[in-house]
Amino acid sequence: MLIMSQASSKTTSVDVHNGVRVKTLARAAWHQLFLPADDQPEARHSENWWDHKTNKPPDLALIDESGPPLSPSAAFCGFIEANRCLTLVRCADVDTNALTCIGKFAGESEYKLAEYYIMGEGDNALLQDLNNASALLASSNKTIAAYGTQVEALCSWRGLPELQDGAAKANHGLEVGSELLSEQNVYRYYDVAVRQDLCKTTIVGLGWLVIFQVVVGLLLLPMLVCAGCPRFLGFVVAGAAELRSLAATSKLAAAGTWSRLRRAQSLPFIVHGPGVRQSHQASCVQEAEAADERERLQTTITQVLQEQQAQLKWYDLQQLAKQVELEAHVVQQIVGSVMARCADYIREDLGMNLVAEPQGSPACLPCYSCKMPKGWIFSDLAVGALKDYREKFPGLFEALRSRRGTNTRQVKDLEQRAIFPDRADKDYCSRQLVKYCNSCEWKKLKLAPTQYMAMTTQSVSQVAWSVDEALKHPGPAIKIVDDAPGYLHDFHMGYRFFGVEDPDLENCAENVPEGDWALDHGPSRADGTNLGI
Repeated sequence: MLIMSQASSKTTSVDVHNGVRVKTLARAAWHQLFLPADDQPEARHSENWWDHKTNKPPDLALIDESGPPLSPSAAFCGFIEANRCLTLVRCADVDTNALTCIGKFAGESEYKLAEYYIMGEGDNALLQDLNNASALLASSNKTIAAYGTQVEALCSWRGLPELQDGAAKANHGLEVGSELLSEQNVYRYYDVAVRQDLCKTTIVGLGWLVIFQVVVGLLLLPMLVCAGCPRFLGFVVAGAAELRSLAATSKLAAAGTWSRLRRAQSLPFIVHGPGVRQSHQASCVQEAEAADERERLQTTITQVLQEQQAQLKWYDLQQLAKQVELEAHVVQQIVGSVMARCADYIREDLGMNLVAEPQGSPACLPCYSCKMPKGWIFSDLAVGALKDYREKFPGLFEALRSRRGTNTRQVKDLEQRAIFPDRADKDYCSRQLVKYCNSCEWKKLKLAPTQYMAMTTQSVSQVAWSVDEALKHPGPAIKIVDDAPGYLHDFHMGYRFFGVEDPDLENCAENVPEGDWALDHGPSRADGTNLGI
């Protein structure tokens, strides 16, 4: 803000006038957005663009648009000032402005709730409903306390403890709801979000953002340009020197200059030819060999998957029920979702989740189940998992025998006393059951579309072994060196600028003593280079 104030003090009278126009437009836009039509001030044609008595901006239609056009400096200053004005005006009377915004965009009930929590005025419809429910529940508790014992004595009904427990839980829920909806609990969130974050932290953050943008744009960016210019000029000078060197070397090459080079390795002769074509051919050979290796590895993996599919046996629902010696309706329930109330009255899914048929496309558990046109089928893995499940927790399957219906939304949840009727430590047994379900592989795997198939542990091991074997025996690698420093020189880059004729390549090979090799510096054709072999 200090920087903008100094900049504004140095502008001309036209810039100051334009900056005032921008600030006026910004404040009027805020007025049109957040104030209702009946609160807009009357026409004011004076030069005082802000009414300090009503603390409101003028109407947008009453702003004088005459005057010279906006200059860039005034527009920039006005933009920054407009953002600051919008935030400051919003936070000048934050409670009233917040209620104004809520009344503009929300309904009447939301406005009354906001007025209750922000200003402490009016009634809270939510708390009134909770109080009415508490009164009805208190009346019900009195009735239960007065007549519950007599009803148990006269009738065979023995549900008084459960009824009292349910009433106590409902009363506790109402108390928690009243505490959550209390004025002290809700107002502290409003204070943190609006008063502190919006009106303090946001303004400070915008100020720092403007300062850093000015520092980066006006100070660091010019310094970066100044620091990069000498390095760029150095690249230009070095490039020009290299071009002059290439031109001089090309002139010597046109005269047929020979040079003898010493090499550490034994190279008996030099072969000159269309090296670019040879390089492309070598690259193609290398890519073809790599493609063959990938194809062989892919074939091996496919064979592993086919062997896995051949080893697995699949059964429909009726056959699966015969394999595990259970009724079909019990198997149909356990392969899906079975909701139960276990320890601490927590709702858990005890089903194997091998099948899932939501409103969209069905999903299966790979390697355990699959969806076919005639229905679901299940593999040997599902048979073994279901047998193990039944052996460990037979009480669950006994409870499912007396449970009818397959729609989980219409069937009531299983109770732990129905799963473990003869056990005194029902909570402990329920926890062990949930722990077993969550530790099984069929519970850890994710459901997938019916066309997907997963790999067993044995198949994964075979694939890993195949990949390791392929990496142990890599194919022949071809190393292609282009423009090796000290051995080859690429002269086809610039010799045609000097009008040099194409040389004769038939006599460019010469036998030399062992350890030496000769290289003709004469230019080769535009589509070839010299290769040292």
